Amino acid sequence: MNTLTPRIAVWLAREPYEAQKIAAGRRFTSKSEALTDYFDFSQTGGVIHATSGSVLSTLFNRTTGFAIVGKGKGRFSSDVALGIRGTNMKSGRDWFSNANASLATADNNSMVHSGFQKVFRSMQPALEKQLAPLLD
Repeated sequence: MNTLTPRIAVWLAREPYEAQKIAAGRRFTSKSEALTDYFDFSQTGGVIHATSGSVLSTLFNRTTGFAIVGKGKGRFSSDVALGIRGTNMKSGRDWFSNANASLATADNNSMVHSGFQKVFRSMQPALEKQLAPLLD
């Protein structure tokens, strides 16, 4: 695994916010040369969606783009980049997830923010589906 430069790390953290309104599974194209020089986001299954918010968001399957996966190229050819966004400060649904501040047990038995756990679980199947062929 190669070390990301701070510039690449910043863009990888920033780009999932650009994917919020892209439909699930649709291709994501980064606008950053810092990323496109080293990672190809077109070879994966597209934008990964997750559900944040209340029970109503889950009930009505209200999702937004939360993650992007890129296959490395050049010096990162044996690597995979994963960007997962945090809270959109303008999203009431995201803040509702943040307000769910109790603890939950993650798969590795560590304690995590229950709002994060709920969001992560909603995207986990799509995330695993995209990562599996890239990690073989």
